[in-house]
Amino acid sequence: MTRSELLAKVAGIEGYLSDDEAWLLYLAARSLAAEAPRIVEIGSYKGRSTIAIGIALVERRAGSLVAIDPHGPTGKTSYTLEHGDADTFVAYEANLARAGVSAYVTSLRATSTQARPTYDLRPIDMLFIDGSHDYEDVLADIDAWAPLLGSGSIVAFNDPYVPGVNRAIRERIASGMLTLASFRHVNNTLFARKVEAAPNHRGMPLPLALYFNVEQLRFRLLKLALRGTLEALGIVYVRPSDVRLPDWRLF
Repeated sequence: MTRSELLAKVAGIEGYLSDDEAWLLYLAARSLAAEAPRIVEIGSYKGRSTIAIGIALVERRAGSLVAIDPHGPTGKTSYTLEHGDADTFVAYEANLARAGVSAYVTSLRATSTQARPTYDLRPIDMLFIDGSHDYEDVLADIDAWAPLLGSGSIVAFNDPYVPGVNRAIRERIASGMLTLASFRHVNNTLFARKVEAAPNHRGMPLPLALYFNVEQLRFRLLKLALRGTLEALGIVYVRPSDVRLPDWRLF
C-alpha cells in the first residue's frame, strides 16, 4: 500500500496522530519478523492508529492487534479535560469496519492495567503506548506490558516530550527495565527496538540522556541546533517527507 492510499483510509478520522506517525506505524507492523505478529496498542481513541496498524495485518493476512482504550471517562481529570464525557466506542468501531480491519483487531474497553490480567501472556512483537500521559499511568503501562516484549520487537511511545511520559521512559530505561536501541523520533512518536540487557548496564547512555533532556526542555531552537549531532549519534529527530520516508531505515 502506498502512503497516499493509507492516509486515505484514516482521512477524516478525528485524532492527534499525524500522517507521518500513521505511516510509520504501518511500516513497523509490516516489518515484523513473526509470521503472525501480536501487537498491543494502548490508546485508540477513534481508531487512526488502530487502522494504520490493522491495514498492515490485513496485507500480511496474519497477526492480531489488541487495542486497549476505555472509550469513556475513567475518573481521571486529565481524561475529561482532553476528551470530555463522550463515549467514543461507536465511532471507533464504525471507523474500523469502514477501513476493513475489524477482523484483525480485538478491542478491550478498559485501561491498560485493567486489561492486562485478561491477556493470554503471548509475547508481544510490537507495543504502541499512547494512553494517559500522566506519569503514574505511563509507568503502569510500561510495567504491565514491557515484560512481554521479545528481543527485536518494536516499541513506540507517543508524546515522549510530555513531562509525565518523558519522566516515566527515562526512569525505566535508566533502571534497566527497558533496554532499547535504534531510537527514531518522528513527529510526536518515539520508535525503538527492544534489545537484550547488557551485563554491565549502568543506566541511560549519554546520547539518549541528551536526547531526552532536550525533549524535556522542549527548546525547539536547541533541537534544531543539535539535529546534526543527534543524527550523527543515531538518534534522529526528523519530519520525513513523502520522498525521504521510503528510504528511511528503521524497520
